[in-house]
Amino acid sequence: MTMIKNPDLDIPPLWENAANRIVSNRWRKILVMGGIDRGKSTFCKYLAGVILESGYEVAVVDADVGQKDIGPPATITLGYPTLIGSFEDIEPTAMYFVGSVTPEGHLLPMVVGTKKMVEIVKTNFVIINTTGLIHQAGRVLKGYKIELIKPDVIVAIEKSHELKTIMRQYRNHRIIRLEPSNKAVSKNLDQRRERREKAFSRYFRSAVEVNLNLRELIFQRTLLFTGKRIEREDCMYSELTSEGVVSVSKNSPQSTGFQKNIVAGFEKNLLCGLANWRNHCVGIGIINSIDFSEGVLRVVTPVDKEKIRIIQPGEIYLEPSGREIGRMKPGSL
Repeated sequence: MTMIKNPDLDIPPLWENAANRIVSNRWRKILVMGGIDRGKSTFCKYLAGVILESGYEVAVVDADVGQKDIGPPATITLGYPTLIGSFEDIEPTAMYFVGSVTPEGHLLPMVVGTKKMVEIVKTNFVIINTTGLIHQAGRVLKGYKIELIKPDVIVAIEKSHELKTIMRQYRNHRIIRLEPSNKAVSKNLDQRRERREKAFSRYFRSAVEVNLNLRELIFQRTLLFTGKRIEREDCMYSELTSEGVVSVSKNSPQSTGFQKNIVAGFEKNLLCGLANWRNHCVGIGIINSIDFSEGVLRVVTPVDKEKIRIIQPGEIYLEPSGREIGRMKPGSL
């Protein structure tokens, strides 16, 4: 069954016209924007089907870190759809770890990750799906994405002119305005969490625990493990970095002057990005523990141990079942 003929997709006539215009004009980079539950994913699936049935190749960059269609949450992913199967069945060919399921507070990695995924694509068309955050921080995020990606066309799906400010600021770009599908369904916070947890569960279903040598790893996006180890009384681990002393102890976490204290056990169930020596994200993992005395990092992941050389801590605490159990305060590490 093709995506176009999928009975679950309600395709308004204006959507058909928009897809035909995009294909006939060879507008390669298509940025799809809209608020929450406006049918962005549905349009992306439909457009991908139209492009494929027209005989062209298409890539999809899924830049929605919360409500993912391709790959696990907390990442920006690149996938190549086919006429048979769903987006959820697409195995990402590349990903970028953002470390959060919301773009708020993570605008820079959201922009960087989306740009990196778009740069990889060599197909005739690339569809970029985005989050439903469109006001305040979302407006800023969408603006910088437009400036950096330079889309050939922006597809704005809106119900009551909620994209008016963004569209006015970037009206020098080609814009197609569309109304949502009649089958666009609103989801509450619990439903959104459940969808994320199912996506995480799918990703970790074949995961195993691997032991990694701390001395052979590079740590990014954290001050920890960037300095020279030193001995400090009552500390499990301490090091002197260019920004002062960082310690892990059983005391309450606090930072004073040039000293940063991290509470022991901070790593248990922390989601992290995993990358190779070339800094290409090869997947994600859940940290089980750090043995400072033995120099061992234990991570649950479906990624081959030999591919992992870089660790990028996120801010979500997660069980392998997909259940979210907490968040780390940004900047804690």
